[in-house]
Amino acid sequence: MGSTFWGHYEALVEKEATIRKAQEAMKAARRNTMRVQKQVEAARLSRRRSMKKMTKEEVKQKMMSPVQERAFHQLFAMSSSIEELLGKIRSCQATSKDMQNLMNDPRNLRILAEMSTTE
Repeated sequence: MGSTFWGHYEALVEKEATIRKAQEAMKAARRNTMRVQKQVEAARLSRRRSMKKMTKEEVKQKMMSPVQERAFHQLFAMSSSIEELLGKIRSCQATSKDMQNLMNDPRNLRILAEMSTTE
């Protein structure tokens, strides 16, 4: 009978410790949530303030044309291919054979063609 009591008592102590840990975790999560919400609201407010400072004419002047914006997004999407090409160029030996192989590689030619078309 005594061992059953102590077993129940230990289980009760473990449950209380688990509940305390869960309560502390909930408090920390609430604090973090409130902090993040304050940061988001501050960002919204600063964005509203900065948007109010510009007139419609200034906004139109600073905007890119649709063609320029599309080209910008295409170049940004090609960044991994451009990095790959730059890595190949950096690792290439300065011999004429290696340079010819680099310039005749179909993948490199495709990347360069896409870049020149976008530009």
